[in-house]
Amino acid sequence: MRKIMLLSLLCLCLIEVNGQEMLAEKTKKMQSKTLLIVMEDATTLPAYNRYKNDPEKKEAFVERITYQNSMLKYGFDTYWTFCKVDYKPLKEAFAMMKKEPNLYCVTMLAKYIEMDNEKLFYSGGSTKTRPASTEAYLRKREITNETLELRMYDPGMMFITGIPSLIPTKGDITFGVLHLQSSLVDRLETTYSTSFSKKELEKLTEDYKIKNAEYFRNLTLLIDKNDLNPALTPELIKTIYKYPFKIVGYNEIENAILSKNDSIAYLSILTLRMGEGKMHYQMFTRTSDGKVLYSLAPQGKLITSFGEKYSALEEKYLRELAEYIEK
Repeated sequence: MRKIMLLSLLCLCLIEVNGQEMLAEKTKKMQSKTLLIVMEDATTLPAYNRYKNDPEKKEAFVERITYQNSMLKYGFDTYWTFCKVDYKPLKEAFAMMKKEPNLYCVTMLAKYIEMDNEKLFYSGGSTKTRPASTEAYLRKREITNETLELRMYDPGMMFITGIPSLIPTKGDITFGVLHLQSSLVDRLETTYSTSFSKKELEKLTEDYKIKNAEYFRNLTLLIDKNDLNPALTPELIKTIYKYPFKIVGYNEIENAILSKNDSIAYLSILTLRMGEGKMHYQMFTRTSDGKVLYSLAPQGKLITSFGEKYSALEEKYLRELAEYIEK
């Protein structure tokens, strides 16, 4: 069985940790800070100059960045309660954190290309091309070599979660905001240092498995019909998964996310950058608070090529989930 990726407790992807400070203590300090949310100015980004001779593309680019800012502000204004927030341009936000690291941390949306983990990339593409119904829109998780991530920076640490769609809906942004917040809340309750021993991590994983399996038994699982392998039919699902589920369009999932429905869990499939490549993750998330109850990386290894293909839910993955819940 593939290794279960319990990213919720580990706060998604922990890129860097300095020192032996207790997780709960470090996270509590973050709770007393102001989180600066980066609001991008499209006219200061490299892509803006690339479109200087094409007014239509330049307008579409500005529109996309403006839309992205509005989604980010919606998510944090509506669902973030962990600490105070403020909204700043990129350079100002990082300058404030550098000058007063005990007062500020920073969060931003970032697009990345190729294997260059530090190069921001913004492409054109108008939000006007999207249908009114997100269910009818082919939601792109990655295009060629581009992925969308929500990053949080705190001195000595950086956290990453993938966003399920490159042009995020309210539901996509809320997934990222609640996932980050849930992970930080979990860290407040840990008794471990920032350097886990193998034994501590095994015990932590086992404790989470027991708790999360119990949560699953009392929730209805929503699965986007576009995220299913065609061979995994509703009839086959019933023989494998003994708990309530529904095959739905994305609109129904988004409504459950935005309403924080306390009786629902849902599947998200996203791409997360890892070192010199990426991993496709299938995350089963509770809508009430964004807590990831179960996640797996279907390939089980880093992928070093990018494209529009991603890993749909297949029979073998669903069997792993069912086994996880029933133990």
